Amino acid sequence: MDHETLLNKLELLDIRTSSKVWFMVYLPNHTQTLVYQGVQSTHWPVAIGIPQGGILRQLLFIIFINDLPDHLKHTYTHLYAKDTAIYHSASTSAELKDKISADLLNIEIWCVANKLTLNLVLVVESATTGSKSLSKQCATSLNSA
Repeated sequence: MDHETLLNKLELLDIRTSSKVWFMVYLPNHTQTLVYQGVQSTHWPVAIGIPQGGILRQLLFIIFINDLPDHLKHTYTHLYAKDTAIYHSASTSAELKDKISADLLNIEIWCVANKLTLNLVLVVESATTGSKSLSKQCATSLNSA
């Protein structure tokens, strides 16, 4: 997570004054180093990400991605911890492909704007029709898009 983007999102949630100052001190006040074959590098400041450990990391990540569903126009969204699932039901594989592809593009645009990379795991199910061939066809169409 980009620290400046996170601080802007905290401000949009009315987290200001002393609380925001605390985050401004907490976030950039970390360094990292590398040890390779017994030789340690110099310490470098960490400009992105949240230090591991504790509940604060998960909370800040949820705050960071909380606005993602606002950018999706065709799918339902389920945010859970570090995972995001999008859902859409359709009567044809072409409609399903179009709607999901449109929102995958919206997710990509959101990720670029928020300085994140996308790790896409696509699972297509057809629970309403029960048709395995339709599910397989949708997955093939989406993967080749």
